[in-house]
Amino acid sequence: MNRTDLWGRLAHTLRSECDAYRHFLQLLKEEAPCLQQLSPQALHDVTSQKTQVLALIQQLDGVRMGLLKRLAGPACKEDLMPWLARSIHPRASEAQAALKELVRFGREAKAHGKRNGALLSHAQYVVREALHVIYTGLGAQPLYGQSGQLSFPSVTGSVSLQG
Repeated sequence: MNRTDLWGRLAHTLRSECDAYRHFLQLLKEEAPCLQQLSPQALHDVTSQKTQVLALIQQLDGVRMGLLKRLAGPACKEDLMPWLARSIHPRASEAQAALKELVRFGREAKAHGKRNGALLSHAQYVVREALHVIYTGLGAQPLYGQSGQLSFPSVTGSVSLQG
């Protein structure tokens, strides 16, 4: 395969990675309401789809790195992504544009992942507090007043089952 064909395959692979990241970003956006609503089935469905997309991203990453190594040659001792960004081959511009888009999608995915991580932490807190209430009760048992009616002492704490 000649260098022109390698450049074409690299540009195609980078565009495919961008499409995969675009899909992954959409799944991250769909995951946020599932975490807010504590919806285990919906969360399972989204996570299953994310796993498939991540496997595709890994596969495309391997192809991209293999193509970059072939284009850069064995003498290239630097990181391949900066090498691509500086390349002056006539077919490099298409791959460079796709690389910029890929980096942008990577940043967006990282930001959405952090936001979803915060939602997950809150969901874990709500579940942990609910389990604490289930296992220990509210702490104070109801008392019978002089009239024979039940009275429940007020309980302070951080328990909020609303989320």
